[in-house]
Amino acid sequence: MYRQRGLSLIELMISIVLGLVLMTGVMQMFLSSRTVFSTQQGMSRIQENGRLAMEFISRDIRMAGYLGCTSRLGSEASNTLKDGDKFPYRMNIGLEGYKAPLPTGADMTLSPAPVAGTDVLVVRSAVGEGAVVSSNNTASQVHAEAKQVAGACSGNTPSYSGICAGDIVVVSDCTKARIFQATGITASGTPPASGIVNIAMDHAAAGTPGNALASWSASGSVDMVFQPGADVLPVKHIVYYIGVGTSGEPALFQNINGANPSLELLEGVEDMRLFYSRESSPTDYDTIADLPAGIWSATTNPVVSVRVELLMRSTDDGVLEEPQFFEFPLGTTPRKADPEDRRLRQVFTSTVGIRSRLP
Repeated sequence: MYRQRGLSLIELMISIVLGLVLMTGVMQMFLSSRTVFSTQQGMSRIQENGRLAMEFISRDIRMAGYLGCTSRLGSEASNTLKDGDKFPYRMNIGLEGYKAPLPTGADMTLSPAPVAGTDVLVVRSAVGEGAVVSSNNTASQVHAEAKQVAGACSGNTPSYSGICAGDIVVVSDCTKARIFQATGITASGTPPASGIVNIAMDHAAAGTPGNALASWSASGSVDMVFQPGADVLPVKHIVYYIGVGTSGEPALFQNINGANPSLELLEGVEDMRLFYSRESSPTDYDTIADLPAGIWSATTNPVVSVRVELLMRSTDDGVLEEPQFFEFPLGTTPRKADPEDRRLRQVFTSTVGIRSRLP
């Protein structure tokens, strides 16, 4: 018998068909696994970014209006900054909300600009450990005991308990508070090993914005003597908003003290909506448009809690097989994403109370 020297055409066709069947099964398994992986990865990133974004915002809302131990006496906090009524320097107004873009006359430009139609949150509060008043202030200086840290401020200059020359600070003794700019800081002597030094903080008129009253003896009927034990804390002005990030995706931005550009915190934050309540046990929340005029500076019946809603989306397209229906803000009619948009979306919501305004 002759040796077999090859395959017949029929055998070759059968082997090709069997190979195609096997490859089709393998490709289906691969595509299915890839879809599951993309969906799980998108969901994981959404949940991680959503939790972090809510943590950043909630932490600062809770501390809104904090000015030391006089935080519950908002009417007693005196703002002596020049242009203290302008947007960046209203440090005695702890919370404000806007609908983007910022209103004309806000005296502040955010870069990148907020996405039109999204909400903008402004929080102002004292932060950090601060210094402690060591002796009665004079008409032009506040004396305090602070921890010196070399090279912690711009220009490689030292900071004092987190305070740098030019910072806006508040001095508070639980009966009154005064907000001013530390236009100059002078440390006495060489710091010991503990790093604790006595400092004198000027509140001269020079500087940006500078102080409206260089001499506190001209401050009127309010007693402006701060005795030993009073706190001195830096005050920050923080803005949260939605802008377009460096990758072209919408992102949550944070702007501290008018920095240019703003800091991109987290990408994939598509929208932010804020709702406000003036009830200690809230049942109803108002949008910015529903709040009465002058609410941000009100000392009676102020905003005491904020409900934050964030619309998060996956940074990659094609995560879902079909465009997703989603409800944002919560309680509105569900809407469907654009036909070409197959991103995954999720809404995060949290209600945050302002500690200094709650009973």
